[in-house]
Parts: sequence; structure tokens; C-alpha cells
Amino acid sequence: MTLCTNCGKEFKIHGFKKFINNQTICPDCHDDKDKKIQRYLDAVNYFGKDNYLSKEEEAALQELKLNLCLSDDDVKKGNKKIENLRDSTVKANIVACDQKIAAISSDGVITPEEENELAELMNTLGMTNEDLPDKTQQNLFDVRMLTNISKGLFPNLQVNILLKANEICHFATPVQLMEELTKTRYVGGSSGVSFRVAKGVTLRSGSFRGQAVKESYKKVTDGGTLYVTNKKVLFVGAGKNVSYPMSKIINITKYTDGIKFEKENETKSRVFLTNRRSHIDAIGLIVSMLAQNS
Repeated sequence: MTLCTNCGKEFKIHGFKKFINNQTICPDCHDDKDKKIQRYLDAVNYFGKDNYLSKEEEAALQELKLNLCLSDDDVKKGNKKIENLRDSTVKANIVACDQKIAAISSDGVITPEEENELAELMNTLGMTNEDLPDKTQQNLFDVRMLTNISKGLFPNLQVNILLKANEICHFATPVQLMEELTKTRYVGGSSGVSFRVAKGVTLRSGSFRGQAVKESYKKVTDGGTLYVTNKKVLFVGAGKNVSYPMSKIINITKYTDGIKFEKENETKSRVFLTNRRSHIDAIGLIVSMLAQNS
């Protein structure tokens, strides 16, 4: 006879099972343990039927495990399911935060109320900024930056270009310079006609070049950095520099992939290209606000 380590009752192990199973609890306790494990697994499956496990649900599972006196080994199968649910929950939380940030940043600003809503959502989901993908973190940073700029709170940057007295750099970003160039072609011209009149003698009729026609085209001519200070917009490229004093800027045109400034007495068109739409918006805001006050 063997004593059950769970209830203390004596029970008999038949045949060679005692050498194979190393059985230490009686059949009744064994059945009871199986029922408790199944109850725990049923709870895991119930909470995970939506492929999501909230903090409250996970806490309830932990409490159930303690109440049923189950060990980690007893719930090994359930723990594997919980790990999978945790992974899917984190992914779902990231999507929820990403959608929230996209919604509140659609107008280019984030209000204090929206900041509170986002903080409450992330707190409820147990998320921090570091848990978000790099792209989402960048979107959140950009909308906060644009919000501050719209309030007149410009960044102050330390840059490696020479600034004049009381000149402050507020923005800097890599860009490509696209310029409008012209080329000339000739239309209606003739190359003349050549014909042989004798051995070794060839005559050629007259020719003329035709009418010159100038055509405009756009081309990326340089790459560098576009700086915005409180005094000017400055492009510093590999081959050329272009400056727009704030007091001379008369128009700003924003594109989806670039920005153009026009100044007095300038006819040459230049566009500064970048794939960062938030930087286009930021530069446009800063320059328009500074130029109006110049």
C-alpha cells in the first residue's frame, strides 16, 4: 500500500505501474487534479477566444491557478497558450495606438484633450512610447513638433554653419535642389544637298540653321541641407549655396515632396525636395510666420 501525498489515504498501485509512473497520489486525487487543470485550460481558452488577453484577464487566471493549488508544471500547456496570447495582445495594442495616433495627427496638430486620450489609452493597454514601432514614434514626435511650431514655439538648433549675431537656427533637413533650366534647339533648318559633278568634285547647296527655340525643363542639380533661421532660409549644397532673406520672401509653395520659395526680383525657379512631409509642413509654418514679421 502507498500513502497519497495529497490526501493521506492509503491506495494500492497495481502491477509494475509503481515502477513506471512513480505515482504518489491516489486515483481520486489524480482525477481531481485533472479536473482542476482542465478547468484552468477552459478559462484560458475562454479568455483567449478573441485572441486577446487583457491585464485583468491574466490576473484572473493567476488567481484561479492559486485557488486551484496548481503548480507551474500543472499549467504548462495553458502557459504556452498564454504566451501566444500575450504576443497577439501586444500586436493588437500596437495597432490600436497606431490608429489612435494617426487619427489625432491627421490635422497636423495634437490638442491637450487628444494628448490625455492617448495617455489614457496607452496606460490602459500598459504601453509606453518605447513599445511603439519606430515609424509610429516618429509620427507622434512630428505632430507634437508641428503643434509647438504652430504656437510659435520653434526649435533652437546647434548647427555647423556660421550664423550672424542674434541669428538662431530653427530647422535643418537634408534636401535635393531641383532647378528650372533651359536648352535651345533649332527648328525649320536645312543641312543642304551635296552632289557630285565630276570626278573628285562635289558641290554642296546652301544650308541654314533654322529658328532657335528655347525649352524649359526641371532637373536635380545639387544635394545638401536646407536651414531655416530667424533671418533667412539657406541651402548649403555640395556645389552651390542659395539664400532667401526673410524680408525678401514674397511667396511659399508647398508640394507633397518639396517646397519652393520666391523672393523679390528672382525669376529662376527652385524647389527643395524631401520625402519628409512633416518637414515640409514645419518649414512652411516657420518661414511663413517669420516672413510676416520681417
